Amino acid sequence: PGRRPAGPGRPSPPRPRALDAAGAPVLLLLDEVHLADDASRLLLGRLQEELPLSRTLVLAAVRQPLSEQSPNSVHLPIPDHEIALAGLRSVDLRTLLSLRQPELEADERDRRASILASSTGGNPLRVLAELITTSESEDAAHGQDAIERAIDRLQPDDLRALTLLAIAGDHEPNDVARHTGLAADVLARALVAAEEVGLARGGEGRAGRRLHPWVVDLLERRLAEEERARLHLGLARSLRQDRTVSATAVARHLLAARPLAEPLEVLTCALDAGLENLDRLAYEEADRLLAIAQEAVGPATDDETHLRVLLARARARQKLGDLDGTSVHAAAAARLAQRRGDVDLLAEAAVLHAYPPDWRRSSPVARALLAAADANPGAPSWRARVAASRSIVEMRIPIAIDEQDEEWAWQTRPSVARPISVRALQLARSSGDARALVESLLAWRSNHRSPRFHSLRHSASAEALAVAQRLGDLTLVFEAALRHGLDALESGDRDTFDGLRTTMAWAAERSHERRLLWRCAVAEAMSAGMDGDLDRLAVHRERAAALGADQQFDGRIVAQTALHAYEHLQRGQLAAFGPQMRLGHPVLQHPIGLAVMARVAALSGREDFARELLTSLRERPRDEESSLLMTATEAGITALVLGDAETGAWALDVLDPWTELCSFDSEGLWPALPVSLVTRDLRALAGDLEGTRRDHANAREVAGRLRSRPALEALRGTLASRGPLVSGRPDGIELTARQVAVLQRVASGLTNEQIASELHLSRATVVREVGAVYRTLGAANRAEAVRRASAVGLLLD
Repeated sequence: PGRRPAGPGRPSPPRPRALDAAGAPVLLLLDEVHLADDASRLLLGRLQEELPLSRTLVLAAVRQPLSEQSPNSVHLPIPDHEIALAGLRSVDLRTLLSLRQPELEADERDRRASILASSTGGNPLRVLAELITTSESEDAAHGQDAIERAIDRLQPDDLRALTLLAIAGDHEPNDVARHTGLAADVLARALVAAEEVGLARGGEGRAGRRLHPWVVDLLERRLAEEERARLHLGLARSLRQDRTVSATAVARHLLAARPLAEPLEVLTCALDAGLENLDRLAYEEADRLLAIAQEAVGPATDDETHLRVLLARARARQKLGDLDGTSVHAAAAARLAQRRGDVDLLAEAAVLHAYPPDWRRSSPVARALLAAADANPGAPSWRARVAASRSIVEMRIPIAIDEQDEEWAWQTRPSVARPISVRALQLARSSGDARALVESLLAWRSNHRSPRFHSLRHSASAEALAVAQRLGDLTLVFEAALRHGLDALESGDRDTFDGLRTTMAWAAERSHERRLLWRCAVAEAMSAGMDGDLDRLAVHRERAAALGADQQFDGRIVAQTALHAYEHLQRGQLAAFGPQMRLGHPVLQHPIGLAVMARVAALSGREDFARELLTSLRERPRDEESSLLMTATEAGITALVLGDAETGAWALDVLDPWTELCSFDSEGLWPALPVSLVTRDLRALAGDLEGTRRDHANAREVAGRLRSRPALEALRGTLASRGPLVSGRPDGIELTARQVAVLQRVASGLTNEQIASELHLSRATVVREVGAVYRTLGAANRAEAVRRASAVGLLLD
């Protein structure tokens, strides 16, 4: 009740004192508002003027539908953004809760609305009491009791229909009716009854009304275990006859009825569902279902079904990055296929066991299985795939393996492996099988690493990528994009490499394979190294470490070690290499690791140890396939640091065929550097002025396309950070690397202060080095020093 409205000579309606003290949003509940008089209506309008609208929530309830109200019904002036409820159903309560507690997730809001509807019958006053007296962390037992009471109010036929619907889960009500023999109208009526007591929510379109998930759980728990299993089993067998129903949906019901189902029924159902999830890229679920199928294998299981289970489980473990688990299941499948004489399945198992062959080189089991499959030819496509994998496995024999079975060094056998890779490619082309062609092209590329095959290798990886993209296999797209990107990078083509990094990321994210995501992080770290962005390199290196932390990715330790070494070497943090600087450490068994550690030793002042490592490196056997590209690059830089003409000549001999290309690890674990940058300084070390100028021009052109900050900086100086740059020159001139770097900047017109800032030296050190350059060149000033240095080839355009 209120006063008469204010007007001339009339006071304004009083503001209720309770609202003056309200510090929180205000809830106004008006029950039976169709009986409100004019004074009450005007009081409501006054309250809306007095209170901030954003802090006012009005619940208006009537005792009859608005459509049935008389023409004299009161129409309240409630703004559109506020809420007017005619009766409080579940949908109304959900709206109320979304305004009152916007942080609630949708399912939790639905649950609470259902409990309110069940416990209050929709009475607004009771709803208000519940909202006030119930805490935010609503007692679960109270909610369950309310739902239990609502369930008990259902008719027996409705309860039975809803129980069948709960057992059916996500299936549409019409499908449930068809597969359970229940009349569709009975099920529809039961859902209406459930919604009236807050157990279901309304919906539109195909979804229609749905039981709340917690109601489903409660209805299932009310059944005896045997009865629940019987209902699931009947539904599973009915659904299995419907080809429109997914194997995964059938398996959910059959596995819930596992105590009553036949073992063979469980096996075939779980196998079909596992294969379906493999196709959907749901690897965890696929592996779970296939593990159930494997457990169900028994004496009565035929060999063909057993083989299908083992091969499917191997593929699931492979996709999850568990390469050891892949090997176990694939080897078991291969033995069973051999016993049955099934050459194609033997080939499939052998290829699965060897995958990915670029890393898994040491397994004698893989070698034996591939040889057995190769000796028992089957379909041309499988013969090609076996030969492709075998050519990679046979190419390299490990000569250094650490205690974690990680391989660090190999002896190559091109005379053995190359003919196999050529045969694989011929078989793949004649078979017309796209997958076999991609694998054979990548295998051929892997076995033809010497510089004379560069253009052919680049063409092979480009063709592999094009075929993989047409095939649509994400893993093959990734592998081909990575290899094609590395071949492009070898030519200094940074633009193509960066574009293919995008393709790799797309394929890895779409495939959900953790191994591919790990490989992407490694490639990003390498790219950051080329940009000279060591902070970004560290971020991606740590991301790669996290992705591979609990995985068995072959090459993970080598990759992590290489990236860590590059980062610390560029930062000058040589103390971080202490643990590796000991004979017997596996990194000193790896040719690249040996060369890098020699460089670290030279920079640390341990020149005798550095020379010992370089001597060991030079004595290793060489062939054109183990071209030692990255190894010779690092050894050449170390030779420049030490002024070691003998190692410099050895490195120059190795690198000379690669002069037009870039040097980096063949798996993309070390940033690219133009080979001509190294050979330029090595030729200067040998006194070859013409060769030095030629390589400098080539290095400038390649470094520009490569967009490598370290390479571009090295163009202005040398790759060595200290030690003599030239030794034994005919003119007898010797300058240290730092002196040449200072001289380069003097020639560029920089002041001593600017040189000090750019080289991170003190001004006094720069003055001292400039004086040493003057004395060595016999110059009296800067102009004369630059002129004489240019004349003897120490300064290059």
